Amino acid sequence: MNFAGGVALQEFDAARVKTWMLWVGRILSAFGVFICLSSIFAKLTHNGSYVTAWERLGYSERILTGVGLVQLSGIVLYLIPSTSVLGAVVMTGYLGGAIASWVRLGEPTPMMVPLSTCLLLWAGLYLREDRLQSLLPLRKKTAP
Repeated sequence: MNFAGGVALQEFDAARVKTWMLWVGRILSAFGVFICLSSIFAKLTHNGSYVTAWERLGYSERILTGVGLVQLSGIVLYLIPSTSVLGAVVMTGYLGGAIASWVRLGEPTPMMVPLSTCLLLWAGLYLREDRLQSLLPLRKKTAP
């Protein structure tokens, strides 16, 4: 088999990298979504330990369901391919509020959960979304 100067081999390698990036992106996204779904479940069921932490942040339990529905809306947008970027933006705002709440209390360690969740969501989306990679390239393409 003649690879005509390695072009066919380069195309094969590019396809393998693209497939690898897609699956890693899906896995990272799944981790981020799972974290959010567990948080949504705790909010909507008014889990006792979650309510305690929520009130410690200075929020009333009566708004917990509404906030959980907002978070659920952001995750639904994120999971629909045509609105996934909008969902990531909504979740960034939502999780930014969570980070601000922990910073206000002067507790940096708990804020790592919303920060890492946001990073998982964006990294997963970046790896699986060609349009986002075109918009925000990590490196310049060199001329052939």
